Amino acid sequence: MKRRLPPQDVGGGILNIRAFESFPYSVYCCSAFVTFLGIYTRTSMCFSPELISNFCMHLVLTYICTTATAIGIPVEFAFYFVAIANSSSLFGRFCAGALCDKVGPLNVMIPFTAVAGILTYAWPFANNKSALVGIAVVYGYVQSHYPHLVPSLATNLVSALVHICPCSRILLWKWATHSMISACA
Repeated sequence: MKRRLPPQDVGGGILNIRAFESFPYSVYCCSAFVTFLGIYTRTSMCFSPELISNFCMHLVLTYICTTATAIGIPVEFAFYFVAIANSSSLFGRFCAGALCDKVGPLNVMIPFTAVAGILTYAWPFANNKSALVGIAVVYGYVQSHYPHLVPSLATNLVSALVHICPCSRILLWKWATHSMISACA
């Protein structure tokens, strides 16, 4: 296969520290890391619907089935809540991508992430089946955008597309941190 463009000599090795000379890019990489920790880190300490002082958004998808059975929803239906959230996340990904093309990635990420955070604190107060289904649908819709829009915003912040790799490497460290933080108790 013939290359369309000649290779670029960027230098800098694996981490390429030169990419972090841009202050907005550095702040964005750090905030993306922290947001990924917030959205996708599970904790095994908090599983009761009465406890709302938790820091992580993915807690909703981890414990929504437990909440459903705790408030009296049959187990036969309770395990469908994660599937409901995942099916609505399909539409959330496509809509967020289309909206991102029109208004910009940051203008999509901020409200979607804010709604996901609000739903994290609203979820423990849902005390019937319809409320939990509503939370699962809306939460699945708004939380699914984030991992797909991180690279599109990073491309707007750097001059060369090769500089996206250091941000990606930082986010890969998130997955390593995630496995240490969310170990089962």
